[in-house]
Amino acid sequence: MLDGRGLEIFSISIMLLTVLMLSWQVLWMSGYGKRYASSCYCETERLLTQSGYYSIAILVALTVLREGAEVVLFLYSLSLTSTGRVDAGILPGGIAGLLLGGLVLWGVYSGLVLISLRTFFAASNFFLILIAAGLASQAAGILARVDILPALGWQLWDTSSILPDNSWAGTLAHTILGYTATPSGIQICAWLLVFVGIITLRFYLLQRGQH
Repeated sequence: MLDGRGLEIFSISIMLLTVLMLSWQVLWMSGYGKRYASSCYCETERLLTQSGYYSIAILVALTVLREGAEVVLFLYSLSLTSTGRVDAGILPGGIAGLLLGGLVLWGVYSGLVLISLRTFFAASNFFLILIAAGLASQAAGILARVDILPALGWQLWDTSSILPDNSWAGTLAHTILGYTATPSGIQICAWLLVFVGIITLRFYLLQRGQH
């Protein structure tokens, strides 16, 4: 079992891997998503014509397996606390999110819910960018605590009287935004670097795709 510094380094690695994964997903969808969707449609028709449904079934199974691995990595990263330890409280939220996602999918499929795909993916991408920035901020905080990165000031401000870390709203903000009532300078820098960086690259890819 990992403990102490080893556990913190492992947690940092998982967080940064998730940041890279989320960043790649947002940027890839912004630059190549529409083109890839069109090619997938043509390839699916070809597979159905040449190989029947077995090839499609295998492809879907592999896709679900990959997405499942990403979900596990994603939830594990969100469950990590500022000390690098796992908070089991994320499990009920993960199950609730899975059920809600299934309900929305059923509503869309059955025609009960009408959602613009453009709006849906834009909102999803923005949500993923916020989470990536939050995880980067948390990783930077742990790196500062183990003396790998400079803290750049251990406590820039204290908002615990307005939004305590241990409140339900503070916990939600921590999960989505990486919020902490007493952030260090390196945490703020990491958050801004990832958020602004992904937004800028996404805008560039979207502009390039229009030409």
